[in-house]
Amino acid sequence: MLLGFGGGLMTLTKSYEYLRDSGRDVERFDPWKQDLSDFDLIHHFGFHYSNWEWFKTIKRFNKRLAVTTMYWIPEDPFTERLYRKLLSRIPYLKLPPVQTRQMLEMADLILPNSEGEKQLLINLFGCSEEKMHIVPCGVDDRFGHSSAEPFEQKFGISNFLLCVGRFDSAQKNQLGMVRTLGETGLPMVFIGGPADGQEGYYEQCRREAPEGTLFIEFLDPADPILASAFVAANTLVIPSYFEYPCMVAMEALLAATKVAITRRGTTEEYFREYAAYFDPHSPADIRRVVLETFQAEIHPEAQRYARRVFRWDHVGHLLDKAYTAAGFA
Repeated sequence: MLLGFGGGLMTLTKSYEYLRDSGRDVERFDPWKQDLSDFDLIHHFGFHYSNWEWFKTIKRFNKRLAVTTMYWIPEDPFTERLYRKLLSRIPYLKLPPVQTRQMLEMADLILPNSEGEKQLLINLFGCSEEKMHIVPCGVDDRFGHSSAEPFEQKFGISNFLLCVGRFDSAQKNQLGMVRTLGETGLPMVFIGGPADGQEGYYEQCRREAPEGTLFIEFLDPADPILASAFVAANTLVIPSYFEYPCMVAMEALLAATKVAITRRGTTEEYFREYAAYFDPHSPADIRRVVLETFQAEIHPEAQRYARRVFRWDHVGHLLDKAYTAAGFA
């Protein structure tokens, strides 16, 4: 079960498709049409304290519970992490950190998408390492088999800086990219619309962007033009204040496109030496790294690495192994 859209919904959908196609008896749960008593295991995607009552309901039915957490808190300010860590240990307060800790205790299988996320859950909430199995994010193989031609023919642009994602001033930092790279003369393409309540931020980015900057508000994730955009681009730029990790960067590497990305979050764990990293709070660092990446050649092993590690057949296999290891066979 998952409310919302984006990478989380994609992870749910692709996990379901892999498990179904591999022969497991799996259904997407609809609380309006189905009953919990009909299932042995509930796999919940996403992790927020507002799901506390839902988790309690699952356990009242004596059902086993797996959770793909997709959970991250930025390193700064340090007090944010300290606040959650300390308050989660005072159960009678019933505050969100307490509910988060109790949800992890209720889960039978916890599936962080990286070692960094795993250690965060252990550090903040004392999560049991024994019931944790890392299952990384995955992306479609189709991104490795596209052509630049459809995008170039439709929009008349190639060899540009590409930024893909919702416009969100709290995390995504597109305005920082506009202000930092707008005077370099490098063409820029943004794909994505504003998050809820971020319409003003989106319009500000459009106003401050250099003339000729292309804004494409929405492309369906399955639209071939999106895969074509990666191939047409010179470099994908992810100026976010943090990412954990970043699906569009995985798609870019699969398309053999260079990646310059924030070092905050779990990006370096995922992309290793196959991407270039910058401090998102330093305009000078962003400019230096992006300009160097734009002029450089992509790492010769980048696409091969992405094919080996990021494709859904590999990720689905790891999920299946985690189920089996937890006794869900």
